[in-house]
Amino acid sequence: MGETMAEVSNAEALSVESAGSSHSFIFRRLHSLTGIIPVGGFLLFHIFENMAAIRGPEAYDEGILHLANLMPAAYFYLIEIFVLGLPILFHGFYGLYITFTGKTNVSAYQYRSNWLYFAQRVTGVLAFAFILYHIYSLRIAVTMMGAGAGLDGHPGYVTHADVVSHYASNGVLVAYIIGTLSSAFHLGNGLNGFCWTWGLAVGERSRRIVEIVGWVLFVAAAVPMLHILYSFRQF
Repeated sequence: MGETMAEVSNAEALSVESAGSSHSFIFRRLHSLTGIIPVGGFLLFHIFENMAAIRGPEAYDEGILHLANLMPAAYFYLIEIFVLGLPILFHGFYGLYITFTGKTNVSAYQYRSNWLYFAQRVTGVLAFAFILYHIYSLRIAVTMMGAGAGLDGHPGYVTHADVVSHYASNGVLVAYIIGTLSSAFHLGNGLNGFCWTWGLAVGERSRRIVEIVGWVLFVAAAVPMLHILYSFRQF
């Protein structure tokens, strides 16, 4: 017998009842929203801008230079802190709260939706740890601590040479492969929870359509990210 609607929504209901019952309706909605806007949206943009690495070092640095010329660096930092940093921290830490206070029931009810919910929580932890490491090792270490080469006239920006040096370690590369795949899955599969939370897909047919779109999004994000990592290792 196929999954019923109650079975499909069981994971979401457990999340709300077990992990969020003492929190406000707004907090749960904000957690869902920030996973798509701005965090998910920025992930897709970040993939797009880094695809320049596939065309080589010159193309990548040219793209970074174009961003550097858009506005003074101080404005970029403000955007990164308030538009990206704070939503990422909120989504990540509230997600950890849900993960470690919620209860999964995959052992009792081994439905596909329950396993996807469990995978969503695991990849959320991995993705959040990966993002924090990525920010520290490149943005903070290079920009604030001056560990990178920097662009001519624009010190503090991460260059192609900086990223190549960072990926030189096989351990770092493996961590990035796990982190990027976790991030792609968390975004794609998270689309289901977002549409359910906001009432955009409550019927059986609409939920299955959203799930298909989520898998497409996962592949569309994962493939170029792996290609980008491969490209950096070629230099």
